[in-house]
Amino acid sequence: MVDLMSRGMMRVSAGLCFQIENEWHKNEGILLWMGLVPLAAGSLAKGITPAGRGPGVGCPAASTTLNARRKALQDQLASGNTNIPAPAVTPVTTTSTTVPAATTTPAAADSNDFRAQVAALAPELGFESGVNPDGTGNCDGAIPGGPKIPCQCPPPRDEFISQLQDNAVAGKAVHNPDVKVDFPLDDSVASKKSRIIASLITIQNLRGPGVGCPAVSTTLSQQLEALG
Repeated sequence: MVDLMSRGMMRVSAGLCFQIENEWHKNEGILLWMGLVPLAAGSLAKGITPAGRGPGVGCPAASTTLNARRKALQDQLASGNTNIPAPAVTPVTTTSTTVPAATTTPAAADSNDFRAQVAALAPELGFESGVNPDGTGNCDGAIPGGPKIPCQCPPPRDEFISQLQDNAVAGKAVHNPDVKVDFPLDDSVASKKSRIIASLITIQNLRGPGVGCPAVSTTLSQQLEALG
């Protein structure tokens, strides 16, 4: 039992609130029992502001039992009863919910579907590498009697398709970002032309800006011309 009188009673005028603080201050500090401390009039009615949030940024007094407890304390003090029991502390029970991780996001699914469509609609390169090597690293190109090409050109189809997919998803040549790549999926003549142009950009920028295979290592230019 705490002898409030031995700690000194402080009378406060009408319009002020009481804050009863207790030496019970356990762990997080539920309530301090240090005496009667005057608070600004109406502070409980306006709301309780947790430290660090700002003036008036907190919870309303109605969300607690503080007003009821204040009145009970005032009534007890007015009647001369200074045996004020400590408030009961209600334990808080928390529960956790485990949310299963998504295996595939919609964006990833859309990207995979788009890559599959790119592979299906990619034009044929129309030529193969290593034709009639001349011993200097050059071979015949796709145009009979035309310019020689590096014997490693054109690239294997799987390498070409992989690079074309990356470029189509990115909307630009990954190894030459200043060059835009458009790969529409419909069957119009304009879209077919765009897909051939995207393929030409891809083989010419396989490993860096302008570092790849020349257009004459394929029949893509002839395919583009044939579309008018």
